[in-house]
Amino acid sequence: MTMNSFKVIFILLFSMFIMSSCNKTNGDIEIKELKIEIIEVKELKDVFIKCIEFDNYNNVWIGTYGSGLITINNNDWIFYNSDNSDLPSNNISDIAIGYDNKIWVATKNGLASFDKVNWTIYDTTNSSLPVNLISEVEFDKNGCLWIGSGIHNIGGLVKYNDGNWTVYTPDNSQLPYNIISKILVDKENIIWIGMFGARGLVKLHNGNWEIYENPQTGIDIYSIGDLANDNANNLIIGIDFSLSSLFYHDCVLVKFDKHSNWDIINPGMETLKLRSINSIVVDYDNRIYVSDFEKLIVFVNKDWKHIDSDLIDNSIYDLAIDKENKIWIGTTNGLIFLKIDI
Repeated sequence: MTMNSFKVIFILLFSMFIMSSCNKTNGDIEIKELKIEIIEVKELKDVFIKCIEFDNYNNVWIGTYGSGLITINNNDWIFYNSDNSDLPSNNISDIAIGYDNKIWVATKNGLASFDKVNWTIYDTTNSSLPVNLISEVEFDKNGCLWIGSGIHNIGGLVKYNDGNWTVYTPDNSQLPYNIISKILVDKENIIWIGMFGARGLVKLHNGNWEIYENPQTGIDIYSIGDLANDNANNLIIGIDFSLSSLFYHDCVLVKFDKHSNWDIINPGMETLKLRSINSIVVDYDNRIYVSDFEKLIVFVNKDWKHIDSDLIDNSIYDLAIDKENKIWIGTTNGLIFLKIDI
């Protein structure tokens, strides 16, 4: 992309001290300043960005609400939609990249696989998918694709591997509900499943199920807004109370070491409290970014900060990290980059 493609704003959003150990026994610390650069992509202004993913060559693939699938090639943005391709719907909820670099796209009208030339579409007519509404797609380390394919009382979790389909529902497994909000595969190849509208965080490993509903935090695990791994392989859980989060309950952020320790890491300031949890990512420096419909906050040095800018004034639906540790921010009105230099 050329510089003309961007509206570049260099701003010092806030100055703060980042204290990190220098591996000295005398307790000396190193103090650095945090600088932030925000970049808006003009080509995607007013496009509703739902999800962002990077392929094996660090090319970006963007799923939208209403505008189909978008990627970039030789500095040109390419738009795939239901009019100019076999994409079954322009409303995309998630994207996953296979080890063969195929693009797998979750849509409201089925699952699409794209090898950059040919499309393959899977739906209820030609596969074991229980419904055509696909909410999540995620590959595990064995190359199996895990799919959220459910609506109220129908469907659930689907595993796809080389033409073989396995469907898990509340009727034939310990899955607590049909609708899946998030699938995460961690570094140990454990499948973590967040439910929408039902209590329960699901752990699935080597065929063994474990359901977490009310851990030692004393907080019910209701709808999962998002899941992420930090650099120590802790699970960062965003618990969303659906409409109640807007009026009665603040959302809850929890760090779980996947054994026995559950730590609430909520922002303490009233202005930073979350009314929804749309996306959580952790960068290579172990900073945790969380977005809701109103703001973007970052957890660094055991403290939460609000990243405030006129460019981040729309609802943020997805956050993603590229190999350069740059944050890609998908909003209801376009795409923004966030670069942090320390």
